[in-house]
Amino acid sequence: MTCDMVRAIPGLHMSQSQRVAAGCLALSALLSAQTASLWTVDIPPAVLGAVARIEQAQLRQDVEALTAPSMEGRQTPSPGLERAAAYLQQSLQQAGVEPQPGRAYRQRIPIVDRIWDRTNSSGTFDGKPLIPGEDFFPTPAVLDGSASGALVYVGHGFRVPARGIDPYAGLDLRGKILVTTTVRPRGLSPGDTPGTPGETWHDARTFGLANGAIGLVIIPNGQLQRVPASERLPLATQPRRSMEPLPIEHLPAIGASPLLIRTLFDGAGVSGDAVLQAAAEGTALPSFALPQQRRLTFTVALRKVPIEAANVIGVIPGRDTAAQHEHVIVGAHYDHLGVRERDGKAGVYPGADDNASGTASVVAIARALASAPRPRRSIMFVFFASEEWFHEGSRHALRAPVVPVSDIVTMINLDMVGRSRPAGEPLSANTPLSDPTEVYVQGARLTSHNLDERMRSVIGRYGSLALNASPDAPPYPDFWGSDHTAFAQAGVPTLYFSSGMHADHHQPTDTAEKLDYSKMRSVAHDVALLTWHLAEAQERPLKKPLPPELTTP
Repeated sequence: MTCDMVRAIPGLHMSQSQRVAAGCLALSALLSAQTASLWTVDIPPAVLGAVARIEQAQLRQDVEALTAPSMEGRQTPSPGLERAAAYLQQSLQQAGVEPQPGRAYRQRIPIVDRIWDRTNSSGTFDGKPLIPGEDFFPTPAVLDGSASGALVYVGHGFRVPARGIDPYAGLDLRGKILVTTTVRPRGLSPGDTPGTPGETWHDARTFGLANGAIGLVIIPNGQLQRVPASERLPLATQPRRSMEPLPIEHLPAIGASPLLIRTLFDGAGVSGDAVLQAAAEGTALPSFALPQQRRLTFTVALRKVPIEAANVIGVIPGRDTAAQHEHVIVGAHYDHLGVRERDGKAGVYPGADDNASGTASVVAIARALASAPRPRRSIMFVFFASEEWFHEGSRHALRAPVVPVSDIVTMINLDMVGRSRPAGEPLSANTPLSDPTEVYVQGARLTSHNLDERMRSVIGRYGSLALNASPDAPPYPDFWGSDHTAFAQAGVPTLYFSSGMHADHHQPTDTAEKLDYSKMRSVAHDVALLTWHLAEAQERPLKKPLPPELTTP
């Protein structure tokens, strides 16, 4: 009950309400003071001195090393990425930052390129051969496997009991191949499907797996229906990068051409053109079983090429043996786009801001805190590979955690922290860069009840940056954009620092001389002090559940 509610109690005389309200305010202030005392930390002069030694010149040197031609743009995988990993490992070793006990500095990421083997893929319908690359293609995830059975059309495939949506009612899916779209039903918002499919709702994959289905045929959406097979084939043969083994169970699946859909539904009572039109419009026809005597058989074959990539990890152990199992993680991805063709010429994409800036800043923080008195908890520094490829580095860091997720106090992510909007330049939708003394930060209010207050208390007292928390407001821009996402979805309080987007993003013009090293120094300085505070404070930040629309991987 708030103090305003006390004042509004009917029948309470003014003098009584004033006394009660005064007592309420006093109690509230006492509780606030007690709560604050649990985490308020005066940062010792020795820590302040160590962090003050972070220098712009060293930040520039690290950025220039990471963006040098020999690094080849640090693509995952590449010899340049391996050179960058060696540079980061050496930097940690020279600073006195240790590998985790019993482990190496590098956490190998089990990634493969999945490449469609068209020659060894095959299919038939009603005994007549299908042509891979004309009648069917692999799905975008390039899943291998075989299936043979009768067909059931299930429209969009979403089953959401809370919304009364069930395209499977009355259908026997055992031993059947499901024909479905990948289009979300109209009127179904992300908030209607929180978490992952298979819990409170299903898609065709999860419901099919749970009810005996053996395969999927994906109906092309409206855009894909307009792409000729000759143009679709080169896309289908491109490598698809993924973890190995895949983190989810799957059904064998093919992506059908419009011609195959027409063939499958010929004589089925509903025309293939009607099915294609519904998919193009984002609607679905009533579900039904196709004639049982007509059988589809297919095999999707793959070649898997292993990829060498690793996260680079170092630890400053906490001084308190009772608390050192808990960790504050400070991370940045060190990969970028590599060497690409542009205007008919191969060129290096150096990735100075994205993300040599964040990587160099984390190196600076590691050097500073390694020379400072140790806090109670441990501090872990993680340089993620494969962020540019579906954030596989950070996902693997949680799938095969070097520490239990429950022992991660906070994850701080630095990605693109090196640019500033020139004075007098207007803010635009294309280049929403922050000012030289300002940085965007997401997660403090989104993932924790009190992390924002704690962050502002520390940086307000000891730092210099203005903190712009606008990304924490709906529709939550940038939530999906970097390595903090997987941690936030795992229930870890997160902070994502960034200076904002600019026209050089993912361009060969993202070069070292364009960075604002004074700003980078401020970011590294302020985040270092915040990191030490979070590792020293008695209480951990209070977790806050994500909005439902942000919980789906």
